[in-house]
Amino acid sequence: MGKFIDKYGYEAGKAFPTKKAESNNDYLAAALRAELYLAYHQRNSVDGVYWLADDTDKVDLSLYRGVAGFSYFYLKLFKATGDAKYREIATESARYLIKHWRKVLDTPAHPGWFTETGKALYSGAAGIGFVLLDEYRELGEESLLQGAKDVAAWYVENAEGDDTLYWKDNPSLYFDAGVLLFLIQLYGVSPDETLKTVIGKAGEHLLKVGVRTTNGGLDFKVFTGVQPFTEPDFELGAAGTGYVLNRLYEFTGDVRYLDAAKDVALRLEEVRVPQSKGSAITYRIYDDGSIEKEGDKTVFYLGLCHGPAGTGRFYYELAKNTGDDSYRKTLVDLIDGLEALGAPERQSPGFWNTVNYCCGHAGLVHFFIGLYLADHDERWKNLAIRAGDVLLGSEEIQADGSSDWPIAFTRVEPDDFTRPLGYYDGAAGIAAVLLELYLLGKDEFAWPRFGDDPFPES
Repeated sequence: MGKFIDKYGYEAGKAFPTKKAESNNDYLAAALRAELYLAYHQRNSVDGVYWLADDTDKVDLSLYRGVAGFSYFYLKLFKATGDAKYREIATESARYLIKHWRKVLDTPAHPGWFTETGKALYSGAAGIGFVLLDEYRELGEESLLQGAKDVAAWYVENAEGDDTLYWKDNPSLYFDAGVLLFLIQLYGVSPDETLKTVIGKAGEHLLKVGVRTTNGGLDFKVFTGVQPFTEPDFELGAAGTGYVLNRLYEFTGDVRYLDAAKDVALRLEEVRVPQSKGSAITYRIYDDGSIEKEGDKTVFYLGLCHGPAGTGRFYYELAKNTGDDSYRKTLVDLIDGLEALGAPERQSPGFWNTVNYCCGHAGLVHFFIGLYLADHDERWKNLAIRAGDVLLGSEEIQADGSSDWPIAFTRVEPDDFTRPLGYYDGAAGIAAVLLELYLLGKDEFAWPRFGDDPFPES
């Protein structure tokens, strides 16, 4: 168990600690303090740079909490500051990924339903491929592109099925749908007919495995046979798969994918719950029809993984591809619901003391900046800053000048605090979105996007 810290302890309705930036440079200063924390965990080898968390001697390679996520952060830090030492760390860690990425495929399976994570996007090879491709686009080094191609070649060679293809046979964004995003993004940089064929057949598989609901909606049940529930949102639910269906429509021009994405929206309507203003999507629906609760309160996640910061990406893409403004209105309605539940300043059963990129405030900052770049609505900029105030208020500055963020990662253990390093779970991702706020304040915003992120780059 991590040490309990009363300041951050969970209580529904409790205010998060906040601190307003006195100047735009405060965001950069906090990001650099986080970098110092990461630097203590950096290791150098003949194969390049990697990082080790305090509680392990095993190198995590993933985008979620490992080398790929750190490499991505250091590339952004170099772009934001121009300091060549950060480029060196980014390129040396990318070199380590190129040398070792296959080891992620040997990662022992997590217990229970969460198996074969090395095949996945956020925890697996596809996420590493995303980072190598992003670094190639930014730095132009051919070894980076070749590394991304090598990752894609593994997926091409190891796809299962005949007329339709899959890898995990799990249609969620976390798994097979996320792999498709990586392959589509690579094709856009380096077209290849074999890759195009695999994308087409894997897209057909997504259409094949969708499950119809009673009102004609389309669901994707990734837990069937292993857990008695469905989680409808972005990383592990219908919203994330619907987002990829949108991308497949853009890639192929095949209207069946767009029609399927519209049917996903029908499914989400079934689980959208009105609030005092706006609405929220239920986090977990059990097979017997019951929903996840904390006491008498329904659990609504509000971050990226299962909340509007992720599901909003689906609605944004659907509005763009259909021209139907009702989808944008639903997106706004979900943000209204987020505020009605107290976010970003107050805790709630699905928005507890975790401020990281996956579950909390860092993901909200990234989401709201993206919306602001899309339509220049000052409301989104203000919400990004408000979420950033919580990041600054939750920062713990150590005597040596480094900073970390105490986080209770598991919702049902909200008093168990750790100080994670990673991009999705800890300091690296928080520091990255602080850089986004810094660049936005300078009017110099530039942030190339992964395939799961639909917003403007500048």
